[in-house]
Amino acid sequence: MGSAPYLFFTSNQESSDLSSKLVTATMVIERLRPDDPPVGDLGENLRAARKRLELTQEQVAERSGVHATEVSRIEAGKRDLKVSTLRRLARAVEVPPGQLLD
Repeated sequence: MGSAPYLFFTSNQESSDLSSKLVTATMVIERLRPDDPPVGDLGENLRAARKRLELTQEQVAERSGVHATEVSRIEAGKRDLKVSTLRRLARAVEVPPGQLLD
């Protein structure tokens, strides 16, 4: 994964005042494992199941108890969700939870 994050301070002049120094931070960003499915697949599968039943996002929200904005974000692939939320959404669109993950 690379080195651990670290901070170091540099300056062109001698000074004990840290505000006059340039602060550079290096961060390590972990990549998903190659076998991790894209988050968007779940959203696409949810959207397909919803449309198969001719439901709106608001109707799925009412059936599942998940806010309509959250349903929209999940369909757009912008949210990871808890297993309990996955189950509620799957019930709302009448599919097994695993089908939303395929």
